[in-house]
Amino acid sequence: MRRRPGRSLFRFVFLAMAVAAGLPNGRRAAAADDDIGLDTITAERIRGHVAVLASDAYTGRLPGTAGEDSTLAYLERQFRSLGLEPVVNGSYRQRVPLVRRTVLPTPDIRLARIGGATGSPALPTIKWGDDLLLGSNTLDETVIVAGAELVFVGYGITAPELGWDDYDGVDMRGKVALVLTADPGRAPGDTTLFAGRALTHYGLGPTKQEMAAAHGAIGVLSMHDQEIVGYPFDILKAAAGRRKYDLVPGPNATPKTPLGGTLRKEIVQALLTAADEDPASLMAAAGERGFRARPLGITLDLVAHVRVERSESNNMLGLLRGRTHPDEVVAYSAHWDHMGIGVPVNGDSIYNGAVDNATGTAALLTIAAAYRARPEPPARSVLFWATTCEEQGLLGSYHYADNPVIPLERTVALLNMDALFPFGRVDAMVVTGYGQSELEDLLVPATAAEGRVVLPDDTPEAGAFYRSDHYPLAKKGVPALFAVGNPKDDSDDELMGKFTSYVTTSYHKPSDELTDAWDLGGIVQDARTYYRLGLGLAEGTAWPNWKPNSEFRGLRDAMKSAAGIKMAPRK
Repeated sequence: MRRRPGRSLFRFVFLAMAVAAGLPNGRRAAAADDDIGLDTITAERIRGHVAVLASDAYTGRLPGTAGEDSTLAYLERQFRSLGLEPVVNGSYRQRVPLVRRTVLPTPDIRLARIGGATGSPALPTIKWGDDLLLGSNTLDETVIVAGAELVFVGYGITAPELGWDDYDGVDMRGKVALVLTADPGRAPGDTTLFAGRALTHYGLGPTKQEMAAAHGAIGVLSMHDQEIVGYPFDILKAAAGRRKYDLVPGPNATPKTPLGGTLRKEIVQALLTAADEDPASLMAAAGERGFRARPLGITLDLVAHVRVERSESNNMLGLLRGRTHPDEVVAYSAHWDHMGIGVPVNGDSIYNGAVDNATGTAALLTIAAAYRARPEPPARSVLFWATTCEEQGLLGSYHYADNPVIPLERTVALLNMDALFPFGRVDAMVVTGYGQSELEDLLVPATAAEGRVVLPDDTPEAGAFYRSDHYPLAKKGVPALFAVGNPKDDSDDELMGKFTSYVTTSYHKPSDELTDAWDLGGIVQDARTYYRLGLGLAEGTAWPNWKPNSEFRGLRDAMKSAAGIKMAPRK
């Protein structure tokens, strides 16, 4: 689990939801209450998997360590015992090539006016770490930017379906884009722009780097705005010079700019002032339709040295082959990785990751066992996918999205499980990115069968939908769902105290451990709900889609059209 919205997943506003018409099984849960698979989804089974995966012997499950070796060996034994097919050229393991980059201290950073002109106000001085954090998207050990003009491109977004193009009419070849945080709808809270206060994928840093690269830019510098992201620049400063994992750039990956970076807000304001612009007026204009990019007449020279180390990790994939339509696949995912051994807290240095995400991985294995307990496999195939490097930036999922074992156009849906809460039975299931997918409508009866209602995330501006392993496939167009059990409201002080305590004292800390105090009733509800939902898809004929207002709808439509697959159910 990565950077959940304000740590407030446990505070939600109730919203009743209607079931969409036209989707098979949309008004009932697929698995009957006497389904034999449901009987296998027990707290004891889930606890047993968590006890192994979150044990000290697995040393925090960090990719590239002995903890990964132990985790993969355990998952492989479980997959094999469940009779899942190894679908990666006869193996369960999909190799994920990684690179670890460390930007070395004191890069050379200089600003100049085009033509050597002087002016007032003076150009700001930019200090590495204090004002600017740099990142590289190449395998080069030296990153050089020579005389590249800075261009203020507002939010740095091209969204034709929304009639928005910040790059319209500007030549970005060889230049560096200066961009604002998030997207235009969020800063002013304008519901007529993008998704209003809810963050869209256009507001993500990687998306902006991809768009800038598509327009010929060699770099993107994003302004850090504490009012929007919710934390000060000094939090980023503390990470300056740390080693960061990334994927080795592959032939199927969407290109990014060679250089990426984050600037302190005051430096961006000083740059705009030095270019004879009024920062407040220009930033406000960037949030309005018809904005045009502004070349600033200021050049950047930069030389940074980067330590580059190669590594690798592995996704784990096992398939239950369908009985009548094996080429159509319903996928479940959960990330197996965590943070390994780190800074000791109260003498404990092993970051066990019991909730995050031994619970999701245990649920994945338990749901697989539920399918295997049935007299016969479902009509469609079911893929069980334990991802790697989620904590490093969803890297295992991004690699799979670029190199799928099952064609994405044949993937009916992805159901993702990340950090399930062991605080007892709860009466709601919260959907991140609510309003995006028809899967939400199919979730309603599956949730109701467990005595729950479906609710939206009440902090959509934090973009939790884009911060777990379903997103890279969603970004390609595959319908995906990420939901987790939560209380419907905050009236139960004891339950709310458990949620708050986990977030404040155990999230990404060594104390995220399995204890006797765990009550897995809510996790059992989660697993049973996902089993019901997935089984309905696997036994059905529907091809759920993104909703018409989703930024992913066009991608899915194009994908299915190219494959000759009709979105309507088979007759």
